Amino acid sequence: MKFLISLLIFLLSISAASQDSGNRHADGIGYGTDLPNGWIPVESSPMEMIIKKSDDPSARLSILQYEIAEESRLNSRYDILEAIDGLYQQLGIGEIPYEDINLNLGEDRASFYSDYIEKVKADSDTVWVSLKGIIIRTKDNRQIFYLMRGYKSSISDKSVSAELEKMINSFVITIPLSD
Repeated sequence: MKFLISLLIFLLSISAASQDSGNRHADGIGYGTDLPNGWIPVESSPMEMIIKKSDDPSARLSILQYEIAEESRLNSRYDILEAIDGLYQQLGIGEIPYEDINLNLGEDRASFYSDYIEKVKADSDTVWVSLKGIIIRTKDNRQIFYLMRGYKSSISDKSVSAELEKMINSFVITIPLSD
């Protein structure tokens, strides 16, 4: 639960994107993803990258990297499900029974995926969000959490969904994983 509180405080404190870059390959600390034509990375901090569609400002992908503090490590499937459930509730996804959480576990990683609708203000457009989280264990036994959120409005071009899904699925972690 300490992990969730720290993560949520961090998510709320992230500043808006600051500058555009014309790179075709977006790299951050320990990760990379190939960008389709028309998408550009916008740097906001060393721990987060925002990528946007140049002709559709509502279409964007945010990639957050967060190291889980040693005292908040997730040590079991239940810990991971509890953390995901708390994150979903904070994001407004609502309560999902643990058996319905789309969780994949491996030797050195856990990942989950969800699609949901977000409405920031009552008078604003609906935003469709694709959410993917990856928690990895490194060789030196640290836990790193990556949270990807792909956003598009209800009026976005249909190709935006496919491009966001492709970027989320092409996300590559480049830091050493555990054996």
